[in-house]
Amino acid sequence: MNSISILALAMCCIFAFGGLSAVAGCSACGDPVAPEKAKATMHADKADTGKAVAREKEAVLNTEALSALIKAKTALTLLDARSGKYDDGKRIPGAKSLNAGSSDEDIAKVVPEKGALVVTYCAGPKCKASHELAERLRKAGYGNVIEYPQGIPGWIEAGNAVEQASK
Repeated sequence: MNSISILALAMCCIFAFGGLSAVAGCSACGDPVAPEKAKATMHADKADTGKAVAREKEAVLNTEALSALIKAKTALTLLDARSGKYDDGKRIPGAKSLNAGSSDEDIAKVVPEKGALVVTYCAGPKCKASHELAERLRKAGYGNVIEYPQGIPGWIEAGNAVEQASK
């Protein structure tokens, strides 16, 4: 499979409705959303008198899609959001360490271009660090932020290599 095919596969995975499980789905209800509506969608707010409310979309990747992007040598900044005792130093190859508590200056050093493709991950689906970092980046004006919720455990479980962060 050539690099263009791998990239096409990865992009399909990002916005798939079935097949591979990486989706652009609503973070509130999980409903799949068409790619052209991936930024925001309307949902009935069941807790509020049935009014429709706009909710921002968060794009996510699964392991196969992230692996395909990396193998295709897609220009992206991969960020490990773990910090403190939760950071064991294992990284998806090429990942840099950055977390939601990082200063604006540190963020700008690691991701200087606000239009760059950025993928955040942490310690797995129950860990909130990746989502918090992604939200921080979005609020700072970064427009191409994707989360990899399976994190380092999902990456390792799939048999992918890791590297040890240099100290």
